[in-house]
Amino acid sequence: MSEPVIGLEVHAQILCNTKLFSCADSDFFKPLNSTVSFFDCALPGTLPVLNRRCVESAVKTALALNCEINYVSRFDRKHYFYADMPAGYQITQQMHPIASDGFIEFYVYDKKDCRIPYLKKTKIHRIQLEQDSGKSFHELKNNRTLIDLNRAGCALMEIVLEPNLSSGLEAACLVSELMSILEDIQTCGCQMNRGQLRVDANVSIKQSEKFLGIKTEIKNLNSVKFVKKAIEYELGRHIECLRSGIPIVNQTMTYDYKTGETSPMRDKEVRQDYRYMPEPNLPPLRLYEKEIKDMKDPYVCLEKLRADMPLLRRTKRNEWICKRKIPMTTVLALEKVPDKLRFLDLCFHSSPTVDSEYLANQIMRAPMDFGQKNRMLPQNFSHFCDLLKNNLITSATFEQLLSSYNFADGQTLPDQDEQKKAWYIINDKDRLDALCDQILSSEAKAISDYKNGVTKTMKRFVRLAQVSLNGRGCSIQLEDIFGRKLQEK
Repeated sequence: MSEPVIGLEVHAQILCNTKLFSCADSDFFKPLNSTVSFFDCALPGTLPVLNRRCVESAVKTALALNCEINYVSRFDRKHYFYADMPAGYQITQQMHPIASDGFIEFYVYDKKDCRIPYLKKTKIHRIQLEQDSGKSFHELKNNRTLIDLNRAGCALMEIVLEPNLSSGLEAACLVSELMSILEDIQTCGCQMNRGQLRVDANVSIKQSEKFLGIKTEIKNLNSVKFVKKAIEYELGRHIECLRSGIPIVNQTMTYDYKTGETSPMRDKEVRQDYRYMPEPNLPPLRLYEKEIKDMKDPYVCLEKLRADMPLLRRTKRNEWICKRKIPMTTVLALEKVPDKLRFLDLCFHSSPTVDSEYLANQIMRAPMDFGQKNRMLPQNFSHFCDLLKNNLITSATFEQLLSSYNFADGQTLPDQDEQKKAWYIINDKDRLDALCDQILSSEAKAISDYKNGVTKTMKRFVRLAQVSLNGRGCSIQLEDIFGRKLQEK
């Protein structure tokens, strides 16, 4: 028995203008050491002041992830000594987190590795608020380390998940679903390339029912693609070690995206003692279920936050799959292109009776940008899809209409039916017969090739006819006419 066991810890930077315990700017991409308060650099005598917006974001995240909210939580000091942690400790919620015992459901799907989607559920052990550290820049040439404290003190949510994943694909799909939830409720920007969301993966191979294997931790994975690749590589390394009899060492790994390999950062065989202790400068964090009229001090009201929760993407997904009967694979593919997903929703609101599945497929295939440059009215797109579905226009005309109506702000369709008929497929039999005769009269060599078995010349005849008809001919109908006329010759 060899069963992969994977658990994730996600660090999500809270979408807030200021840091967790100070009023310094939280944009750590500004000039080095320019957004650092006295508290962030741990000057003696400075005290933390908790940011209410960060607490509200953590509560909203907990609600979206089906967690149990802890009405009283506390802050702790986690001691360790790195140059980018100037106080010598991190303020976190190890003992009494703000939320616990939640779960997240997600679909596992990939066109290459998993063509049939399946639903998986992973428990969430805890969500806790904590400070981020600064950043270290190592100059090997000069044998020195430089410190940027812009990021020190930025607000993080640490989300610890149950280790019930069995592949890199499952981990990647879970992270994608989590990101969509955080984006929907606007508690995290989720730009992994900017460090707004980082993933640590614990990987092991279970060889018996009772005991887990020795695990390794892959730190700071900063893209969904790297989550999948790093875990798959590390699982392969574990399996190879077990086959070869090489002992697996409990250590922290880093992933090199250039080589696609993991390498050790430090051993964890000796358990580090962080000497947790209660944070003496912060009182217990109390949350209240209902609004308190006579309360003068700022507080967090759960009832108000519940009322302000937006509609989550997963709710729309279930509606589209169950009510609109769109195939799950189509919906999951659309979710990877948020601009197309938003446009599909607009089309449903503007044209409620449209064929949902057909519309979704056309949006997936449409060769156009559905982002900020898009000027196509949703009702126009729905109308063009309806014409195409009912064989009133050709796919070439459909693409021409998308192109012409995509670059005009708010352009409406013509009112006159005669103008619309200029788009329709040409079905005039006499006109098509005359056109086919005209083309064949100047294609003696192609006719000879066709009679000698070169059947691909039929495509040439149809293409020439479509050019003359401005793409408004039915290719099947044209093939029938050309085939009949070629048999007569």
